[in-house]
Amino acid sequence: MKGLEGIRVIELTTFVFAPSAAAFLADLGAEVIKLEDVGGDPVRYNIPSPSEATPSVDSIYYTPTDVPWQFLLCNRGKKSVTLDLRQEAGREIFYKLIRTADVFISSLRNSALERMKADYETLSQINPRLIYAHASGYGEHGDESEKPGYDASAYWARGGLMAHLGPPEADPVCSLPAIGDATGGLQLGAAIGTALYIREKTGRGQKVAHSLLGTGLWQGCLMATNYLITGQEYPHLSRKKPTNPIWNFYKAKDGKWVYLVCMPSNRFWPAFCKAIGREDLRDDPRFNSRERRFQNREELVALLDEIFQTKPAQEWWQLLEENGVTWSQVQSYSEVVADPQVLANGYIAEVDDPKYGRIRLVRTPLDFSETPAVVERSGPALGQHNAEILGELGYSTEQLEELRQKGIIA
Repeated sequence: MKGLEGIRVIELTTFVFAPSAAAFLADLGAEVIKLEDVGGDPVRYNIPSPSEATPSVDSIYYTPTDVPWQFLLCNRGKKSVTLDLRQEAGREIFYKLIRTADVFISSLRNSALERMKADYETLSQINPRLIYAHASGYGEHGDESEKPGYDASAYWARGGLMAHLGPPEADPVCSLPAIGDATGGLQLGAAIGTALYIREKTGRGQKVAHSLLGTGLWQGCLMATNYLITGQEYPHLSRKKPTNPIWNFYKAKDGKWVYLVCMPSNRFWPAFCKAIGREDLRDDPRFNSRERRFQNREELVALLDEIFQTKPAQEWWQLLEENGVTWSQVQSYSEVVADPQVLANGYIAEVDDPKYGRIRLVRTPLDFSETPAVVERSGPALGQHNAEILGELGYSTEQLEELRQKGIIA
């Protein structure tokens, strides 16, 4: 059984934030129809040629491949329909689709949606049961609600995370691609699911909205709330001066890092000393209490740095595990996607793509016991489902050809 089978989603989005919300719904069985103009979502082409020595200035992600993996990831399981909403005939088709839809998702600015007559007030009159989901950079209200927002700017920099990562003496940390987009998209998908449940109780749809700024603030809500209550910024953390030296990470002999997460430290200290073969440290007056380890933290970190350099990470992992010490390996993405726990939980999906063959994609991480999330198809070709979807609306082959000639569909 598919949890959202029978739910139709119309998506008018680009890039990653809002498309990832719709991909989540597609994984759960919703029919997602991605509307694109005749040029297509920019992410379809946002890859430099492998022959280029450096990525082009227009690229948001550099990758040495012709496979548009960003598009395939965020648009898996969807159907593509091309439609020019600037033309009256295109809007007519759009409104017919809206009458059949349960959800509409867009990341266009509200002013652009109003100009296209695709705003909430217009579409909710056409379909009062419609869930209208809007994704933005800076939220629905305020002077900057119309400001263009990207993951790196609205989420990473403006949302507070960039300024607080890294040790005190370091420059702000550069963002990695689409962390806020993917997280915010999952949250928006959950909001849509909630709105669908409310609709079952009330019979009416509503508008739900989420922003990259709100995503960043929520992800840093502990640090933000600390400031709201205390008036003090949350301190930058340094591995040389941790509040708890056994909640810290250390480099092993082979260059890999071992992350200790031992709290409360008094409970774990004896087992940790045994694991590293230094039971003499257990009652050492410099380190035999949480307070003493804090007071002498720089000395203890320096000592542990030397100890962890004596063995490769795999040996440390085994010793820590045998002694019941909480730890984790620090992994690159090449290691994460091969992690037995990742594979055991099915977080990586394999699908056949008609152009690129068998490919692997990251799937929605949420598990449903009765209605599991499944990636069934790769991302669609541009306009791949024009005939299928518009045919359902009553358009003949001759009419579809006329629409192509007019540039309304590709």
